This record gives sequence, structure tokens and C-alpha cells, in this order.
Amino acid sequence: MRNNLFEKAVWFVFGTAIVLQFIMPFVYPITGYDAWIHLNWLEQFPRLFREGNLYPRWMPDSFWGFGSPAFYFYPPLTYWCGSLVSFINPSPVFIYQTLGLLGTIASVWTCNLYLRSIVVSKRSALMGALVYGVFPYRFIDLYLRNALGEHIAFVFLPLIFLTVEIALNESRRKALLHSVIISGIAWGGLFLVNIPTAMIVIVITPVYCIIRAYDKKKYVRLVLPLSGAFLGVLIAMIYLLPMVSYLPFIKLSHLWDLQTCDGNSGYSLIDIFNGKNRYFYIGLNLSLFIGIWLAHRFYLRTKDFGSRKISSVFLILLCTAIFLQIPYLSYFANIPLKFIQFPYRWNILIVLASSVYIALYFQKEEKKLSQCFVIFSSIVTIILAFGYFITMDGFHWQYKHIPGHIDPPEYVTPSVDKAKNSFKNHEKDGLILTTSDSLHIHILSATSRRIRFTAENIGSGDSVVIFHKMSFPTWELRSLGAGSGLQFVDSIGRVIVLLENEKHQSGQLEYSLELEKKPIEKTGELITCLGLAILSVMVLIIISSRNPKAS
Repeated sequence: MRNNLFEKAVWFVFGTAIVLQFIMPFVYPITGYDAWIHLNWLEQFPRLFREGNLYPRWMPDSFWGFGSPAFYFYPPLTYWCGSLVSFINPSPVFIYQTLGLLGTIASVWTCNLYLRSIVVSKRSALMGALVYGVFPYRFIDLYLRNALGEHIAFVFLPLIFLTVEIALNESRRKALLHSVIISGIAWGGLFLVNIPTAMIVIVITPVYCIIRAYDKKKYVRLVLPLSGAFLGVLIAMIYLLPMVSYLPFIKLSHLWDLQTCDGNSGYSLIDIFNGKNRYFYIGLNLSLFIGIWLAHRFYLRTKDFGSRKISSVFLILLCTAIFLQIPYLSYFANIPLKFIQFPYRWNILIVLASSVYIALYFQKEEKKLSQCFVIFSSIVTIILAFGYFITMDGFHWQYKHIPGHIDPPEYVTPSVDKAKNSFKNHEKDGLILTTSDSLHIHILSATSRRIRFTAENIGSGDSVVIFHKMSFPTWELRSLGAGSGLQFVDSIGRVIVLLENEKHQSGQLEYSLELEKKPIEKTGELITCLGLAILSVMVLIIISSRNPKAS
């Protein structure tokens, strides 16, 4: 009787945690560290998308209307999905909540696909996949950090490992082609969603591939997921190629300037003593210790050789994730991986490893161990949810209170402090900040991508006009008449146009300041189209090779 009540209690707690994870996106306040950034972008990107700009790399309303080149550098896939949701409801809060829910559901589904390739029982695979969706670190990502891109990246992570298992375990040509297709989708999606997660997967995938191929003695088969990875890079070139080309134009050092992160070191073992964001760092450490506990209990206790082989892979990955979160010991290891930014991101591996261990638990019916974990992780999730909910200071915080649609500091011009002051001082100004007294300017039309104006210089010297726009290599000044203008920037990166007097002898001249695609952007689009064409051909081959139904 006691065992029966205990088991019901376990399932009740676990079920509550699962239900909470699926309803909390719609009731939890979006006030995390990255909330203001993502809500800003979820307002601007979908609006521009609905206006016909299918890939709006420039955010025109950011920094008090000076604009920001945010999506020359930030992956767009999450916001393409958000743009589709915006046709139902354009509210950035609603879009965030919907994407959070859909990301959780999709990640459970993809993890279940992967776990089905390494465990026999459907039930055990489903339990592991559910743990993957409600693990404490997932809660941290979605609610406490509001790291929407990383949350969506969890959808693609299991698919990359799935392609390796398909390539090593299947012999049918159709299945092997599936490996390439899924790998292309997974890698392309990962690059188009979150670069830090992609960097982590680039590091760990070769380890997983080599160990699994050594076990199967099928090294040649790794060519299939590798080909898919190359295809994924092609698909993501619409974003990757311009991003790499324009890196010198932004202050990337801010990504690793830990002074901008409220004094946090990025190591959860240290930052738990800082007195700020306690629930955040408690959750990180709990994720860390749950993973260690699971690895210790399962790897030492299981006697099944097949289970030990797959668990040994994740033991190595888990140990790597733990090592890279130990302060000072991991310093040199993280130097070549600075795009990961914060060491606690290695908890991504702990989430996947723990899901695999849970699936193996249920498969071997080690109920006592699995029940202990379910109770532990579920209670942690619920405590974090309600604990942080109750202590939330900004429960009534509204998106409209964000001043100036501020973007991350790395997207500001080189003289960051001067630029911020200039933005604030001219928040309510029009398109033109200042002109020479002898210059008459008339704005003909203005959109997020083009400003058309006429200029007449009635003085004897050259004239200067400073626009309420932040300069970037894609802004071009064109003369629509006989005259010409020169575009350059000032010390804080604002657009300045020099209108030479001798060109204005005939009176007014018309100009156009345009946000124009550069050749590097067009090249990236063409490569992506090529990658999508290859992927489509493969899908058509799969469809056409189906056996016809018997008449």
C-alpha cells in the first residue's frame, strides 16, 4: 500500500512539473536579463516582416531611432518563427510566450526521436524526453534568463546525435539519406538560432562520433552526418557570411566584458555568493549536481554492457561540462571558445546526458533510482518556479516602459558612452539632428530603409547635415540629380553627409540615403538557396522512393 501511494505521489509531482513547464510561459513575467532585448526584437522584426521585408537585418527603432545592425549579427530563425506567430497576435509578449511553449514541445519531440534510437522501450524514451523539457536548466533559460534563442536551440541538439546513430546503425539507403537530411536541418537550424550552442556542439560532436564509431567499427559512415553538417552550413550562409564579414564593425569585446554583466563571473559556483540572482545560480548548481549524481549512480550500478557503452559517452561529455565550469581550471580551455561567453552554458550537455540516463533507468526498470530523481528534479523545478515568482519585483513590468528600444552594447558604435548620451539627448528629434545655417533641407519621404530629401545650399561654403541614424556599411547616399554628396561618420558613428557647394549652383538637388544590400549579403542568399535546393532534391528522392501501395 505504501509503495502504491509513493508511486502515485511520484507521478503526481512529476506531472505537476511537466504541466507547469507548459503553462508557465503564459503566466510568468518576462523580466529576465535578456527580456528587454528579445521583446524589442520581437516587436520590430515581425513588424518589418509583415511589411514585406522578409529578412530585416537593420532594426530602425533601436537606440532612440538611431537604428541598430542587430540582425547582421544575431541569428534570425527564432524571429522568423515569431513573425509567423505575429499574424495571429503582434504583441511581443504573446510571441515570446508562444515560442517558449512551442520550443518546449518541439524539444521533447526531437529528444524522444533521439532516445528511441538508443533505447528499446518507448516508455523510457518518452520519460527521458520529458525530463529534457522540464530540467531545471531549461527553466532557467526560458524564465530567469529569457534566453529565447538558446531555448529554441534545444530543439536541434538531439537531432545532431540522432543522425550519427542512424548512420551507424542503419543499412538501408533511404535511412542513410535520412541521416544527411536531418543533419542538414539540425546544423542549419542550430546556426540560425544560437551561436554559443552551435559552438558547444561543434566541440562535443566529434567526441561523440569517434566513440560511437569505434564501438560500431564503421568510421566511414560518419561521412553521412558530416555531409549533412556541410549542407547545414550552406543553408545558414544567408546569415553566416554577412555576419563574419561585418564583425570588425561592432564592438564584440563587449560580449566578453564581464563588467557589463553586473559583476558576475559566469561561474555558477562563485556567483551564488554575489547576493544577486540567487535563484538563477541555485538552479545552475542544482542542474550541475543532478547531472553528477545521475552519472555516479547509473554508471557504477548498471551491469548491462550496451547501456554502459552509451552512458560512457555521456559520462565523458558530462565530465567535460563539469570541468569547464570549475573556476580557473577551465580558463585556458575557454580561450578558443569565447563565443560561448559564459561557462554555465555547458549545462546544456548536462541536460542531454541526464535525459539519456533517465531513459536508461526506466528501460532497466530501476524504479527506485528513477523515482528518486523524478522527485528531486520535479521539486526543484516547482520551488524555482514559485520561489522566483513570489520574489519577482517587476511583476507588473510592461514592455512599453523600455526607453529607446535599447539593443545589446556590442551593437553600439565604438565610442559607446558618447553614443548613448547622444541617443538620449536627441531622443525626440526628427530625422535631421543638425544642419548648416546656409543649407535648406526638405524631407520628401522616409521609411525604415530609405530617406529621400532635397537640399539647397545658399551659402558660399560646403554644408554638413547630420542624420538621426547610426552609420553602418550598408547605408549609402545616392544623388538623384546632377550633384553629389559624400557620406561619412562622426566620432560616435552617426551618419553625416557633406554637400559640396559647387554642386548646388543649379538650385535644389535630390538625394536618397538608402539601406542597401551589399554583394556579401546577396552571395549569402544565393548559397542558402543552393543549400535549400539540395535539401529539397533529397526530400523528393525520399518521397519518390516509397514503395507503391498494393492495388
